[in-house]
Amino acid sequence: MPRPPPRTPRPRPVQQTPGDHALAATVLGHMAFVPGFSQDPDGARNLIAAALQHCWHGVHPIVRSWLHCVSSEVEARNCASATSRHHIDLAEASLPDDAGDLAWFDFYDAARLDSFAGYAALTTGDHPEAARRLAAAADRLGARGSKQRSVILADLAGAHGQDGDRVADYLGQAIEMLTTDWYAAGMDRVRAVRPLLGDSKHGRHIDGQIRALSPAS
Repeated sequence: MPRPPPRTPRPRPVQQTPGDHALAATVLGHMAFVPGFSQDPDGARNLIAAALQHCWHGVHPIVRSWLHCVSSEVEARNCASATSRHHIDLAEASLPDDAGDLAWFDFYDAARLDSFAGYAALTTGDHPEAARRLAAAADRLGARGSKQRSVILADLAGAHGQDGDRVADYLGQAIEMLTTDWYAAGMDRVRAVRPLLGDSKHGRHIDGQIRALSPAS
């Protein structure tokens, strides 16, 4: 009598650890920047919602705080300023003192939160608050934040939009940072703020600095 074929064993379900969920949430959060910067806020929101689902599985609260900052930037870029600032409030409520055992999660801290908060305030026209938060971010940003510094300096220029000398000074500092540590997002911010200087001596000087940097970029 022929033997029956052997049973194929059922695969055991893979047990995911909080670290797995933290990594998945972080990957989805970074993916959300792509539609968020491409006028597809719904696409970004869907990715962030999926990322936040992972945070219910014992993920360190710093990941949730960062995801709220990602949401804030997406909403700010899509003219939902009040929602953007609400996400900053949620990010601050979730921010712990440190990243715990997530040694790889080294791209976000209180200084980066200040940077996101400054941008959110800038989009609502609250320039004093934007200047305060961005200055705090610049003061506390560590050596590993050199790329982000160009973004912060350009945003500080925008926060001082009524003072041409300060706008030019901050933009010049941002461009100087870009010569040593190129960051496309930083150059985008510089170009977005440049019109504040109009057809002025400062503006023409900044144009020259941008042209000089462009071949290297």
